[in-house]
Amino acid sequence: MAKAVADENPTEIKRIVAEEKVDIDFQEQKFGITLLMLSIKNHQLMSCKTLLELGANVHKYNFSSGRSAIMEAAEIESSKDTNSIFLRLLLEHGANPNDEEVGARGQGNRTRKTPLVVACSDLNQSPLEKVKLLVEAGADINHKNEYDETPLKTALSFDHYDVMLYLLQKGAEYKDPIRTPFGSYNLCYLLRFHMFPLDTKEYKQKMEVVEFLRQKGIDYQKKYLKIWVKEAKELYPDSWKEYLEKY
Repeated sequence: MAKAVADENPTEIKRIVAEEKVDIDFQEQKFGITLLMLSIKNHQLMSCKTLLELGANVHKYNFSSGRSAIMEAAEIESSKDTNSIFLRLLLEHGANPNDEEVGARGQGNRTRKTPLVVACSDLNQSPLEKVKLLVEAGADINHKNEYDETPLKTALSFDHYDVMLYLLQKGAEYKDPIRTPFGSYNLCYLLRFHMFPLDTKEYKQKMEVVEFLRQKGIDYQKKYLKIWVKEAKELYPDSWKEYLEKY
């Protein structure tokens, strides 16, 4: 069965299920990965569709982090054409947009992420499309786990300002202090540490977030810390004061 999934052979997958009565939700012994999870991890779209059509359980959890298939789909980071297609498929087949990792807590194992937090953690591109899918499906944009992780905080950590703006527009909480390893700070204070050249996409998107907060009565222009002045001087040695007024 695993070979038929790897080969993306729908006919063989259907034959095996019908004739050999193989459990479509079989979990391998070590990590508890299902065939559905495997097809998503390997970006095997045809196999994923076939398994879902045959009734694969979208709510099964693996044995390690306690992730379900929707977590794997939320984590996919590939070309724009395939970035969200697995996530959309799972949601169409009843996956829970508010699912949460259920794995055992342990040193170095900070489970309890939701699909929305996982999606906000993309490293190389904006996860906005995935985030919109989850929010429109009912994902809780203000969910906070025991480590104080929220979608907004995660988007900030990964410099996804377009996602931040979308979450704020959808009602994400922005007044509560955000806990970091160094203390709890308000959103504007943390935004100040995210410095970019003025001609970058990141700068423009960040300032859209700043403008949203300004319209809500939150003043971003506060007294500058020495660390901000130091970074501004490195970016713009001859016009750092002007930069601090803009960034």
